[in-house]
Amino acid sequence: FTAGAGETVGGALKYLTGGGATVSVETAAGAVLATSVAGATNVEQRIANVALPGAGTYYVRVSGGAAATYSAVVTKNATFDAEPNNTAAAARPIGGAQ
Repeated sequence: FTAGAGETVGGALKYLTGGGATVSVETAAGAVLATSVAGATNVEQRIANVALPGAGTYYVRVSGGAAATYSAVVTKNATFDAEPNNTAAAARPIGGAQ
């Protein structure tokens, strides 16, 4: 995908079968800007609100888990709702208006 300076990206991965895959956001040169983490109850891996360093082309790479099938979503200038966060104490800040 392409993005401008200061834009943000995030995403999530849900296994349909298998497991072991991770997600990363990379520059066109292959530098890793962020790697996914586990812990949400509605998806297996997620990346939240990565500020992109400049205008250009970026890639979201799914790796590992060769036998895994999955569904993935990428958000740009938006936040993917990762559970659990149904109480005020567990709410996550989403930053400025988009």
